[in-house]
Order: sequence, then C-alpha cells, then structure tokens
Amino acid sequence: MTTAEVLLSCAVTNVRQRRAMPTEDASLAVWLREHLGVHLPTRACSPQHTPPFREFADAYFGRHPLNVWHASRGFGGKSHMLAALGLAEACTLGAEVRVLGGSADQSENVVRYTDGWTARGTIAALLSDRAGGREAGVTRSRIRLRGGGMVDALAASTRAVRGPHPSRLRIDEADELDVRILDAALGQTMARPGIAAQTVISSTHHYPDGTMTEVLRRASERGWPVFQWCYKCTMQTPNNPHGGLDPAEVERKRLEVPAAMWSAEQGDIPPPT
Repeated sequence: MTTAEVLLSCAVTNVRQRRAMPTEDASLAVWLREHLGVHLPTRACSPQHTPPFREFADAYFGRHPLNVWHASRGFGGKSHMLAALGLAEACTLGAEVRVLGGSADQSENVVRYTDGWTARGTIAALLSDRAGGREAGVTRSRIRLRGGGMVDALAASTRAVRGPHPSRLRIDEADELDVRILDAALGQTMARPGIAAQTVISSTHHYPDGTMTEVLRRASERGWPVFQWCYKCTMQTPNNPHGGLDPAEVERKRLEVPAAMWSAEQGDIPPPT
C-alpha cells in the first residue's frame, strides 16, 4: 500500500468512526451492545450508590476531568468496565488510552479483557491494514487501531508513566499502586481536538492508610466525583436484568473468605464523606 493509500484509508476510517460516535447516553449503550456485546447495569442497589453505566458514560463523555470509581473487589467489574471504556474511546473517538494498574500484569489484564471483543466484525475491521504507517493489531499490552486510536498498558513505574501524553488515562486497582507513581501519572493527560482529557482512578479500598485513602481524601478536598457501587449493583436480579454477576457465585465467595475480608472488600460501601 502506498503512502497516499494509507492516508486515504485512515481518513475514511476516521470519518466512519465519527459517524458511529455516540453523542449521548442512549446511543453509547447501543454502541456497547451492538459492537462489544456489553450490557452494563443501569440501576443501583441504593441511593448512595451509582449505576455502573452512569459512571461509564460520565467518563466516556468527559463530563468531569477526573472520576473516582470505588467498587467491590472482583464482583464490581471495574477492570471489565475500564477495558470496555478504553476500547470504545479508541474506536469511536480515535483516542489514545493508557491503562495503569498496580503492576504491569494488572495493566495488561485490562487489555486482555478485550480479547473477545477485538474478534467482532466492526472492531476486527479496525485492526486490519495499517494505521498511519504503523501496523494495526493486538499484542499482550497494546491495541492499535486504524485511524490512530489505541489502548496501551503501562508498567507501574515513574519512568513509564512520565513519557506518554494520552487524552484518556484509566487507572485500575489504585490501592495497589505507589502514590508516587499515581502522582506522576496524573500529569499525563492532554486534550486533543474533539477529545477532552479525562482520568478514571478505580479501586477497591483495601488498606486504611493506602493510596485509595489518599485518593478519597483528595476527592473530598478538590471536588472530584466519587462513584460508588457494590456487588449488589452488578448482581443479576429481577430488578437488575443487566447485572452479569451470578448470585450463586456471590454466595460461594461469601462463605469462602473470612468475614472481615468480605466486609472490607465486598460489603456495602459507605457514601463519601
């Protein structure tokens, strides 16, 4: 393929992406369902919690520069949501998305969540051919799409997080991350034409004096929105048909782990103070 053909291909891809770009919550829900097969709960179990789809949409549309997601361990579906969010942003906005976890494996785990989605027709088409002279495709730690969109897993080090300047930063399990790495990462994001800079800090609150404690303190001081939900918000019930969590699995885990651990990592999350 010649350089002119590559540029034309990228231009056509960008136009198609923009046409498919969701413009409000309802069309975002349709895009997730049709292109990824993802349904996120639209109801919360209590007024103190937020439906997972609402905070997903808030981050996608960049309604706040920084969001904090505080949810149950495992059953909250945080990594799954961040993977869907990053891929949606790369596909429809052409955004560069960086994923930072408490370790390199945690960062790559978010990227690996997309394995089934990248085989679907629309996404697979964006992975073919070349993107601006760079090969499009999927590796263990990166998804690169035609038109420039990408999702990249970062190593948990200050050197790794100081380099890139993406428009979107997705931090998973922040409580396992050294606060110095978190601070270095928060300086990354830069807005691009048509793409607002936006960061999500997502975690279970494991440690009383850990990084998530500091994040929640800053959120209170600086007015960062804190979106909270627990396993009851993601569990499938007659009132929550889009909850993907099997109630039997919840009960199995509740009987398996120590009561104190269940209370700290899976129990009802209190509202922010």
